[in-house]
Amino acid sequence: MNKGFVLSNFINIDNELERLFSGSALRPLIDGALILIYNADCSEISLSKKVMKSGGLLYDERTVLDYLGKNAMQKISDQLYVTFENTDDFFLTDLTLFTPSSTVSEKVADFVLLSKKPISQGQIEAEKHLFLSLEYMFYYITSIGHGL
Repeated sequence: MNKGFVLSNFINIDNELERLFSGSALRPLIDGALILIYNADCSEISLSKKVMKSGGLLYDERTVLDYLGKNAMQKISDQLYVTFENTDDFFLTDLTLFTPSSTVSEKVADFVLLSKKPISQGQIEAEKHLFLSLEYMFYYITSIGHGL
């Protein structure tokens, strides 16, 4: 099943992210963002979508994917971990989202932020409610998709 198709039946990702981030302290820092949603066993990415397109940074999805997973994840909450990566051209902040179940550690999605200035762990922690709301939204939508 194509979860990207299921996801798009429920929400307009671009509009929802703009709504969530419009009042966020992180919004002025973000130059671009990418959502990666995984299949049920996390063996492949079922949806890769650019959102909040870059205002000046030159990047493509392959470049971002190549940088993911190089550094250790730092725990923000039971469902949210953050990884920071510096490149020559931009700062990459990867929010890894897991299921809300305490017995399952299944990755739901990566939400990748691109910025010209570094985003700190403190800034992410201060805004973690935004990312957790995204995590629950993606988890709920993709779990519905598994039953269809």
